Amino acid sequence: MGTISLQSIGSFNVEDTENGYSATIKMGAYKLKSQDFFYGEIMKDGAKVCTIEGNYMGYVDFDGERYWDLRDEDTFKKHFKPNQLDRSPLPSDCTKRADRNCLVEDDFDQAQAEKEKLEELQRHDRKLRAECDARRESGGSKFANI
Repeated sequence: MGTISLQSIGSFNVEDTENGYSATIKMGAYKLKSQDFFYGEIMKDGAKVCTIEGNYMGYVDFDGERYWDLRDEDTFKKHFKPNQLDRSPLPSDCTKRADRNCLVEDDFDQAQAEKEKLEELQRHDRKLRAECDARRESGGSKFANI
């Protein structure tokens, strides 16, 4: 029951072997902060180049300098832009999602409601697929009413 959320914990490494760069990011490693905070380092040929710190829901700092902040979105829109190259996207294109379109209009409450509606539809579809699989495993028809 309630709103579903996803949080990443642990660490991951990124390597650019061609240029000698590597980075290690640790997610959820702060003891007194929520799990969406992270920190890490970028290395060049084994020597530390800079530190990375932030919150994947809000900002990223490199050596204490803010490179991205969600609060700047009003001035510097980076997300949810329609695809200007394709004027006739497929019906399934993400630019046609109701929750995404509400975000473009800054209607966050309606965007959340639309997202939950979509998730409920996905859960219903998963249930129907599971019922179909069970029916077919027991020798029944692929279709429920046949």
